[in-house]
Amino acid sequence: MMNPTPITGADRLFNADGTAIAFERGAGPFVFDTDGKRYIDYICGTGPVVLGHAHEEFTKRLAQSLSQGICLPGYGAPHSKLARRFEEHEPGKKVISFFKSSSDAVSAAVRCAAAQTGRAGFLRCGFLGWHDALIAQTPYWHEQLYVARRQEIRYTEGYRGVSGEDAVYNWNDLSIETLDQILSKNGENICLFAFDVFQLAFMDEETLRLAISKCRAYGIPVLFDETKTGGRVGPTGFLSNFDVKPDYIVLGKAIGNGAPIALLLGDERYYDVFSRARIGGTYAKELISVNAASHVMDIMAEIGGYSAIKQGVLTIVDAFNSVINQQGLEDRVRAVSQFNDTVFELIWAPGVADDVTSRQAFARSLRDAGILILDGHCSFVGAIHSTSLDPDKLHETINEGITNWKRQWS
Repeated sequence: MMNPTPITGADRLFNADGTAIAFERGAGPFVFDTDGKRYIDYICGTGPVVLGHAHEEFTKRLAQSLSQGICLPGYGAPHSKLARRFEEHEPGKKVISFFKSSSDAVSAAVRCAAAQTGRAGFLRCGFLGWHDALIAQTPYWHEQLYVARRQEIRYTEGYRGVSGEDAVYNWNDLSIETLDQILSKNGENICLFAFDVFQLAFMDEETLRLAISKCRAYGIPVLFDETKTGGRVGPTGFLSNFDVKPDYIVLGKAIGNGAPIALLLGDERYYDVFSRARIGGTYAKELISVNAASHVMDIMAEIGGYSAIKQGVLTIVDAFNSVINQQGLEDRVRAVSQFNDTVFELIWAPGVADDVTSRQAFARSLRDAGILILDGHCSFVGAIHSTSLDPDKLHETINEGITNWKRQWS
């Protein structure tokens, strides 16, 4: 196995023997490394690849779009067309700007909210990106509430947002009592409550409604970060039919099938705030990602993509749980579907979940067998997974990976 020079130490995938995997190409539900080994890919770029790798129709349409050019003097007709399509799903909202990543869009929302409220503090619930104040005081947001690792705080020195008027406040345990304590001490200094929709995997919608009402009592605007769910559950995500509407919405990842694009939508009543905050820039005006998002929306409608994702998720969950039961591991781990069956996750039992080394070895054993999943994070399914995989072969591959892990760690 070729061991490439790493760009950074982050997000590297390794085989069980510790060698780094160098991926070379993707095709449908599969990716291939430089040795030609094929993997069933449930990481999907950590979420962006919603149609599948090198999807034939998507590739053809995107290539045709290049004839329009790559970057115009300003925002053009393709930008306006795409904005209108998303605005139709969110009445009362306007696309404030286009970005390369959801991290950029969340930072822009914080900037808008600071201009709107005259405050600098920031309240978050969930992972929201790596820019400015958002990088500091970061827990392991994707862990279950009972896992000790969830409470570990990273990035406490040398960053904005650690203390002072621009402090970041984490609502990590999802307790309303804790939220009340944060607001009673700091509510007058908080410019925005940003909620990562994935946190609804650990709480109910009624708790979210109550949290929003408490924040708004302090004049704090609300943001829904639909980065993981937008374009996957539906065009604008999981909470599009939620009866409490946010002031801001962030969309990203899956809306472009891997092309770098994110959108920030804001309440149209605050248009003057967006202008004063000077949101936008040359980096957001290119056409490739905008056209990619338009093509994804079209193709998902044409192929019944949301239903296909659901079918793919249910298939993989059934396959995992079948093997887990056969191996006698049902008291230790189980697979679950989340967010209308559009993502899945392996949930480890209390006590077992704190053995992070064993969990990571579980994922590596699956990689060696030819399946890529995430640990301590939901895994993703593309529309192509439900039509391009043999269920018996999938079951066999999962069984190989779990058998190898059990031999070493059980």
